[in-house]
Amino acid sequence: MWQKKYLKAIENKKQLIGDKVIRDAVVERFLNLPMLQEVRFEGFTADLVFIDTKKPCLIGVEVKSDRDELYRLSEQLKAGYLKWFNVVIVATTMMHKAEALKILDSEPMFSEVGLFIYKMDGDKRYFEVVKKPVFADVSRWTSAKWVSKKHQLYQWRYLLEMIWGQEQA
Repeated sequence: MWQKKYLKAIENKKQLIGDKVIRDAVVERFLNLPMLQEVRFEGFTADLVFIDTKKPCLIGVEVKSDRDELYRLSEQLKAGYLKWFNVVIVATTMMHKAEALKILDSEPMFSEVGLFIYKMDGDKRYFEVVKKPVFADVSRWTSAKWVSKKHQLYQWRYLLEMIWGQEQA
């Protein structure tokens, strides 16, 4: 029943799944990892940042709800996510699945980016992993030197220095 209503709402361009719903589902999926929201980097803001202290690695998630447009996604990935994160995921809805796949297939650099589609089946809410993210070593071009005491990531700087390296500026 819910799926039929959702598909009809997509046809009529009405929002049903908002940003908070998708964010909550992503947070639940990575429940055991430290998480920050709306983290500012040079040139862009990451929606969700998860810190895997065991790998160590940073996971960046760009959230696109039914209300969002995807026209900036390519630039967000290039200018931000692929530069700073070892694992990059786009979490969106069925409404954006075809367009997101088209964008992710448009350039070889996006081959490592994962795509999670928020789905509903009765009372169950889950992500269909359409494209599994691939781990990338970003230490060749990134550094933690810019992380100041006022930045959200400062408490994690020691770990960022391991992930991103210390030599580059």
